[in-house]
Amino acid sequence: MIMKQKRLILLIAAFGMVWLLIPGKSSCAETALSLQQCLNHGLESNLELQAAQMAVHEAEAGIHEARGSFFPTLRADYSHKLLDNQGTLENNPDYLSQKSDLFSVTLSQPLYTGGINTGGLEKAGLSLENTQAKLHFAELKLVRDISSNFYDLLLAQAVSDKWTESIDRLEQQQDIAQAWVDQDLATRLRLLEIGVELANAHQQLASAQAKERTASAELRHLMAMEMGEQLKIRGQSQEPAPAACNSLPDCLEVAKANRPELRVVELDIAIARQDMKVIQGRSLPQASLDASWVDESRDYDDSALDSTDREYCTLALNLTFKPFQGGKAIAARQRQGFVVKRLQTLKARQLDLIKTEVDIRLEQYKEAQTQVVSAVSGLNAAREAYQFADQTVRLEVSSLDDLLTAELRLTRAEINWIQALNNQNQSRIELDHAIGFFP
Repeated sequence: MIMKQKRLILLIAAFGMVWLLIPGKSSCAETALSLQQCLNHGLESNLELQAAQMAVHEAEAGIHEARGSFFPTLRADYSHKLLDNQGTLENNPDYLSQKSDLFSVTLSQPLYTGGINTGGLEKAGLSLENTQAKLHFAELKLVRDISSNFYDLLLAQAVSDKWTESIDRLEQQQDIAQAWVDQDLATRLRLLEIGVELANAHQQLASAQAKERTASAELRHLMAMEMGEQLKIRGQSQEPAPAACNSLPDCLEVAKANRPELRVVELDIAIARQDMKVIQGRSLPQASLDASWVDESRDYDDSALDSTDREYCTLALNLTFKPFQGGKAIAARQRQGFVVKRLQTLKARQLDLIKTEVDIRLEQYKEAQTQVVSAVSGLNAAREAYQFADQTVRLEVSSLDDLLTAELRLTRAEINWIQALNNQNQSRIELDHAIGFFP
């Protein structure tokens, strides 16, 4: 019995080890994600994009629906009629008191619909392109928002690190100042000044950490992560790769070719023109070929009359023409003409907005590049100044005031450099969005 229990325990332990070795689905909390991994996760999980993708599937089904108007339709009809006629002079058997049943099956093939069917199919195809362009626009917007929040989170983390380093340096200065005060080599005022700056550094660190939590929450929302799921990212602020264009004319050409909003408006105009063709088709002749099978039976109340039972087939060519519909078709064409003109005006306005946006984003990107160059120069000078002040203070050649000033300048220069890199990355993200660049 004991041997059996030992074997059972060993078997359960073996199964447990195998289960632990089986690789499971990793979550975002288990590994640090790069920007591209964050983008992939967001493009796959974002609910707004999923709704836009459903709209694409909806438009695809609309094409199949429009194609169905070219094929025959099959219709079945049944009627049961009771006719009661008390007139004594009625001789027409169709109007004598009777019970009748009528069952018919009709196969109708449209031959010509005035362009309504073809216009509907073309409109369905344009609607599919329209929803695809809207999906692409939603993807571009999501890429911009995730990238921007990713770099905001990197900035907050880097600023937190720099204030942490600043606190470490200030605490070292505090130790040195305390030693000088103890030896009467410096007044207590220097120690108090360092204490003030140390308190300010702690306050700045708390603010940076709060911004870090806010940026992380916004990024998790855009990526459609589970509530409470932790997010870790990896990367560092650095100068981005060269932009897809460097001059305003080149950027405008790229934007005209890639901005999905322009494509959406163009497709809206094309759809409106197809609607106009459909409206015009209502006034044109329409033809269909109908084949029917009919089974009809009558049972007269008068027993002197024989009941009838007919079964026959018909083949008919139907022509319909409505040249005038009380001015309805004319007014509809006029209304649709105004719709086309309105959309053309919106297209011109959208193009003007895009030109302005591209111009602004390009200038901001160039300005950010200049800021990075200046920030790097200032950071190098501040680092050298701090190292010199630190050495001279340790040699008791300079005062603590010089070291404190050098430390504050170094911290400010480091944060300015990080902020400049973030500004350059953010401006590059906005420029990419302005020209419709999809990474």
